[in-house]
Amino acid sequence: MSRFEATSHNASVLTHVNVAGLQLKIVAEDKIVENKINDIISEWEQTRPVQGNMRADTAMNTINVFEGKLNRVKEDYDLVCRAKEALDLELTRHTRLDPVFEELKDLKAVWTALSGIWAQITELRDITWASVQPRKLREQLNGLLNSTKDMPTRMRQYAAFEYVQETLRGLLKSNIIVGELKSEALKDRHWKQLFKVLRMSPVMLTT
Repeated sequence: MSRFEATSHNASVLTHVNVAGLQLKIVAEDKIVENKINDIISEWEQTRPVQGNMRADTAMNTINVFEGKLNRVKEDYDLVCRAKEALDLELTRHTRLDPVFEELKDLKAVWTALSGIWAQITELRDITWASVQPRKLREQLNGLLNSTKDMPTRMRQYAAFEYVQETLRGLLKSNIIVGELKSEALKDRHWKQLFKVLRMSPVMLTT
């Protein structure tokens, strides 16, 4: 064997050894990433913000934090897949993360929409008694309720959606009582009697 042939042979052996070593590393990394995928799917099932009575800002924070984690795991998986292709390793791309991404997208849309509705509900609740106009309040509440009905069907399947609708219907029922209490027939003496029954300090209302 000539010196050139020997050098070429050694280089070929060395390259084969290096490739084999890289393949082993990628196979090991593949197992690590698979565990990460299993963990992230399990975490999503346990922490996804679907509870109806959850605060909108808490839900959005949960979604944003998890979205960052999910994207990092997806990037790791894509890197392993590209490495497998480059090293001629067997590759079968799976779509296990796709349902998580899809539901995350839906819940993000749900809570983005509900955040606006809850913000308006809070504003309505903060209206001073003297400024309350029952008819206008009813129109605003009905408008919010109708806006939830216009949301896509896939968004209306979550408890968070049902909860805000129940809240709005409850406020509409309460508004009937508000209308009665705002009646001109209700005088200061009636309010004093009412507060007495409720064992509260008498309050003179200016309407």
